[in-house]
Amino acid sequence: MQKKGIQDEVEDRVFKEEKFPGNSLAGKILNRCVFENCDFSNSDLSDTKFADCSFSMCNFCLLKMNGCKLQDVEFLECKLSGVDFSQCSQFILRMNFLKCKIGGCNFSQIKLRNTIFQNCSIHDSDFFETDLSGSDFTDSSFQNTIFQKTNLTKTLFRNAVGYVINPLENKMSSALFSLPEAINLLSPLGVIVES
Repeated sequence: MQKKGIQDEVEDRVFKEEKFPGNSLAGKILNRCVFENCDFSNSDLSDTKFADCSFSMCNFCLLKMNGCKLQDVEFLECKLSGVDFSQCSQFILRMNFLKCKIGGCNFSQIKLRNTIFQNCSIHDSDFFETDLSGSDFTDSSFQNTIFQKTNLTKTLFRNAVGYVINPLENKMSSALFSLPEAINLLSPLGVIVES
């Protein structure tokens, strides 16, 4: 189902199984809206503002995010592919991810303090010079994901697997990791651990 002619400002609305092609949402303001099973593939969300919105089982693929504002936004069981979050407005950038599939996304050079990435599958994504202090990656799995010059202070990796993090290239004070996966933190140091 495709809706056309969305107003410039929308509040307290539920969108179900809708497609948002092209620039149908560019420059819009959406407050306290719920999106369920919606398709944002190839959408232009430039200068769009989402505040207190939730996305459940939505598809985000190859978006344009120039100046997009994401304020207190939650993604639940969403697929995010090729999304460049570094293009988003940094003003009150707050979002959480629960049970999401995140692939080929760029989270570089942005502040994501206290962000939740719980039970997510994160692959081929970049966290370069990202402030993730106080964030939570509990039960998440990683593959080919880069953490470089990133602030991981007090970040939780409880039961997370597949991450490759060089403790010499990242701030990691009071970060929490679980065994046996935490042994991987020694690999960049050339340390050999026998079982």
